[in-house]
Amino acid sequence: MSQKRLRIAIMPSNRPTFSVMALLAEFLHTDTPFDPILIVDIPQNQKILSSLLNHPIHIHCLFPDVSPPKAEALLSTSRVSIDPTVPASALKRFYKAIVPRFVRDIRYTLSQQLQQYWQRTIVSVYQQEKKIFDGYQQVAKKYFEAYAIQAIILPSDRLGGHTLALLSRADQLKIPIIAYPTALAYPQALAVRRAYHAKFRKNSMPYYWLKQYLLWRYPKQGYSIHQTQVLYFEPLRTLVYAQAKTLPQLPWTHGGGNSTQVWVSGTESKGNYIKWGVSPDKLVVMGTLEQDLIYEAFQHREVTRLQIQDQYQLSSQAKLIIYAIPPLSEQYTQNDAKYWQGIKDVLSLLQQKNYAVLVSLHPKSDPQQYENLVKAYDAILLKQPLREVLPVAEIYVTNYSSTVDWSIMLQIPVIIADFSLPNDEVLEDFKQPAIMFATSTHQLSTYIDAVTQQSDIYHHYKKHLALAAAVKAPFDGQVKARIYQTIKNTLGV
Repeated sequence: MSQKRLRIAIMPSNRPTFSVMALLAEFLHTDTPFDPILIVDIPQNQKILSSLLNHPIHIHCLFPDVSPPKAEALLSTSRVSIDPTVPASALKRFYKAIVPRFVRDIRYTLSQQLQQYWQRTIVSVYQQEKKIFDGYQQVAKKYFEAYAIQAIILPSDRLGGHTLALLSRADQLKIPIIAYPTALAYPQALAVRRAYHAKFRKNSMPYYWLKQYLLWRYPKQGYSIHQTQVLYFEPLRTLVYAQAKTLPQLPWTHGGGNSTQVWVSGTESKGNYIKWGVSPDKLVVMGTLEQDLIYEAFQHREVTRLQIQDQYQLSSQAKLIIYAIPPLSEQYTQNDAKYWQGIKDVLSLLQQKNYAVLVSLHPKSDPQQYENLVKAYDAILLKQPLREVLPVAEIYVTNYSSTVDWSIMLQIPVIIADFSLPNDEVLEDFKQPAIMFATSTHQLSTYIDAVTQQSDIYHHYKKHLALAAAVKAPFDGQVKARIYQTIKNTLGV
């Protein structure tokens, strides 16, 4: 078999990871003798996908909700979305079935009727979940029979659904599974997000007794946060995966599933994974493809600065602050009004400083929601990806984001601005001497002035910034070379 026929399956899990995995697929196709197959299951970023379709990269949609244009649909199966709560139609059936019988026959108490109906509902939803996962497993079996996949690369080995089915089958076939996280996801942060949903909390309905059993039988599926325990997967899915013997052993961290390797960004992240229970033998310090792109942008930062000045009509003397607005999502405890007010507070303060303010949005954010707000504070909404522009910034202001690492690698002063009451568990993950934390506009102003005036505060953080950069990631532009050599060694070619 020639090297060109060695097929590498690449499996993004969502839009942010799709952009990174697409970079990997394009690199393997263009610069190596391997044949990448991009497996997608949801409508992805159409611009990125369209650019890929200009290349003969195989795109397989095994479980399409909506097939991307021109993508090859293989072994497709219908996918049913199951709401773990009791649907409205079920409540109607309850009144029709239970209430008349309760009125006719006083021997049955309402609580007994509710209990019996709830049990039937649990069994029904469980059977639906099991049927779906059984279908995923059948598709996975047929897929590996049809295609000679030599290795799988994906953002995480702890995902459920069709990804878990594919990985379980690959594990049975001894196909190397490489987890290549696009960001370091802290268990505490994941647990905090799940704690806001009753379906994950141990002592909440629905499925109270089932959760008690699952956390007793599979204790590593739980995580203690805010004096309660939460499950990683929804209860019925946890039960389905457990009975199929596919449950990840350590679901709260990348590398906690059946991966054979975990490619990490640097020695610091390697230490975190070891602390979270991942075997050191799995861990390979790789860096990310985005780091190569940032390194290239850093090497040409003077050209980039001139392009930015020309594109946005900025003075050649303008100092640049980049403000990365966090996405509006469930991870924020504040309501919508507080979210938008927090952004206004930051933009209002930055407007008063002697800087040109460039605003970068998260890939999940819709630019149209922010355009008018950004213009109102004389800021500029960036059209370029953050990685292309960050090397020319004097200061980087953001929230809790993996892009903090980029700023540290570039040794650009970084300020995390969080004016809400931050969760201690999440805050703890980001606390390090190289990062400035602003929990008020006054603190944010103080830190910006310290950098501008290069005061003692600035020099304190600058010293720690250099120390942190040394262990954050290998910032050398050689990530592609390491990926290629590691895959060759893994496959023995």
